[in-house]
Amino acid sequence: MPTYPGISSNAFRHPLDSQAEQALRSVPGFDLIARKFVEFVYERPRFVHLMGNSIEVGPRQYASIYQIFRDCLRDLDIHPEPTLFVCQAPLVNAYALGKNAPAWC
Repeated sequence: MPTYPGISSNAFRHPLDSQAEQALRSVPGFDLIARKFVEFVYERPRFVHLMGNSIEVGPRQYASIYQIFRDCLRDLDIHPEPTLFVCQAPLVNAYALGKNAPAWC
């Protein structure tokens, strides 16, 4: 599998998304307000939910999934390593959340 060291989100970002982001960032204080809103309203409660209702993947639990996860992190040049959870749900779904301590489910 190829690796992509130093890959940036700009490599796959739509130009209109970049323009919209620049417009929002030009509003004084928007960054801080948006960051705190997402942290307290979504990230923290969701992380607590994952900790209580999911299984954290690691070398001792779901070791085969953990190895695939580590390979993907290496290939996509993702640092630091996010926390990976396996959730029981009736639908196939995956997402990542968090800025300072990201979690994947």
